Amino acid sequence: MGISSNDTRMKYTTLKIYLFSLLIAATFAVGAYHWHSRNITFFIEAENVTSVLLYGSFNGWSQGHPLTRGSQNNWSHTIKLGEGRYEYKYLIDGKWKHNPGLPSISDGFGGQNNLLIIR
Repeated sequence: MGISSNDTRMKYTTLKIYLFSLLIAATFAVGAYHWHSRNITFFIEAENVTSVLLYGSFNGWSQGHPLTRGSQNNWSHTIKLGEGRYEYKYLIDGKWKHNPGLPSISDGFGGQNNLLIIR
């Protein structure tokens, strides 16, 4: 018994419907993330430094976001984040620091991470 062309067409049509459904679901998921996300500005004051990078759980601690120096030694960077609990820390001229004026928790290595909760 061979496979008829009707069977092949039906399987192909079913596959197209399935893939289209996945595309629609993914579009809504991405849209929902952007709908609930907002711009968050991270900042820290640091004098006499040349480089400030932001690392955090929002990207798996994998990439440092460079902060821009503003007036009076204030450094800042804005990123878009959705609801969630985030830990973050700054790498200032090669040394890890947190912002002591904001909520923080233990980083598990004897230091502190800042804590941000977005609801």
